[in-house]
Amino acid sequence: LEVAAQGSLPMILPPLETLFANYKYGDDLVLPADDVRQVLSTLYARAGRFQMGEIDDATEVLEAILTIIHCEYCGIQLEDHGDDKVCTPRCPACAVFKASFFDQTICNKCRATSDPTPNDEFLYRVYVSEALQGPRNEGLQTALKRILDSETSGKCPSDGPGQCKGTTRVSRCCLELPEILAMNLVWASERPDQKVSQ
Repeated sequence: LEVAAQGSLPMILPPLETLFANYKYGDDLVLPADDVRQVLSTLYARAGRFQMGEIDDATEVLEAILTIIHCEYCGIQLEDHGDDKVCTPRCPACAVFKASFFDQTICNKCRATSDPTPNDEFLYRVYVSEALQGPRNEGLQTALKRILDSETSGKCPSDGPGQCKGTTRVSRCCLELPEILAMNLVWASERPDQKVSQ
């Protein structure tokens, strides 16, 4: 395994390049991902994640790989909260997959707003049960807007003496769109009803 210039930890890009080359040019029915698994196992050994022989969630693996690419690009160790560092210019992982947005609570009665809450995510999570509550032929964009519009966040954000008792809604503003919006569809159970999954 190839290691970073600092010399101690393996790098993720070389095994990923081999994996994608095998996908593009190889004839194997199953991609040989052992090198990628070995790098993930080494880099996440302290956290006890992605250990050889264990099965991990595919979305967790994708997020971990993208985080490692970001850390390698920024020249920061994963353990040093490298995923919190903003990269300028944007690294390949952030440019292609990271969506930057902020949420703000707005009172429907007095129009008071909360401080914005920033979010940076490689995978946008959507709960399948919420997405399926709309009309049968509803498109994805319409379903996402409906889900966001139905979110409430509790009490009015105004903190004046005669605090408003109005209802609230969440406003989401996108700061930077990724080239690819990757979504994590979250099911209510490990074995969803077959009618629902169709």
